[in-house]
Amino acid sequence: MNRNIILSIVILICAIISASGGLFWDDGGSTYFLENVNGETVELFGNGLYATESLFKAPINKGTDAIILFVVVPIFLITTLLLKKDNKKIKLLHLGLVGCFLYYSASISFGVSYNILFLVYIILFSASLFKLIISIVEIDKGKYDEEMISALPHKGLVIYLVLAGMSVFVWLIEIVTSIASRMPPSIIGMNTTEPTFVIDIGIIAPACFLAAILVYKRKQLGYILSVVLLTINSAIGIIVLSQTIFQNMYGVIISIEEFIPYVMVFVIMSIVATTFNIKILRRIN
Repeated sequence: MNRNIILSIVILICAIISASGGLFWDDGGSTYFLENVNGETVELFGNGLYATESLFKAPINKGTDAIILFVVVPIFLITTLLLKKDNKKIKLLHLGLVGCFLYYSASISFGVSYNILFLVYIILFSASLFKLIISIVEIDKGKYDEEMISALPHKGLVIYLVLAGMSVFVWLIEIVTSIASRMPPSIIGMNTTEPTFVIDIGIIAPACFLAAILVYKRKQLGYILSVVLLTINSAIGIIVLSQTIFQNMYGVIISIEEFIPYVMVFVIMSIVATTFNIKILRRIN
């Protein structure tokens, strides 16, 4: 059994444990109020794995867990079983799903209050990170012929990657408002910071711009990075919808002013990302 398969199995096990724990753990607790480090009173979820998360944030985590468990994990399992066929399409899709797990594991490792599954978060994050690095290197070694690369999406993909990189700057609304008011964003709840801002603005945006430059130059690595970013964006669309549904289930109603920039923008970007991903994978021999 090679290292790729071993890492895939580790990722699958940890993702199933993490997502199942967050989604189904129920200890019968109820919401309660507590003051955070900024002196604000926050209503906490009070139940299960996310008991010490705010009532606003816990359903978001549950919504993410649902998509990871019922959508990403099954597809990742299928691609893992098909890896031995040495199919370039399968390898690229598999790589994109690893990117989803890396994003997910980074979010819960740095953004979820310390709990009994913290060690699982660390293992999932580590396995996803090194699996992504190893897989990119191995795929990049296999040269794609120039004719195939010339047939892949070009100008439209470059434009999309730039727009995708720019879209995450929607978080600047929260950050700038916070700076102006000298108060932390309300979505932080009991946490002291918001890792999503760091991951999206500090990693996803630069990665999109880098991929756009490489695709513009018709570089093979650009398309490899693009598939990873497109797959993450495809998943984010259904994840934000799932998060919104779970928030409504727990009585957290999102206003239309919040729904458009924080949900609809990502859903639209997700649909376009899925379209580009399908085009790329279809045109690869």
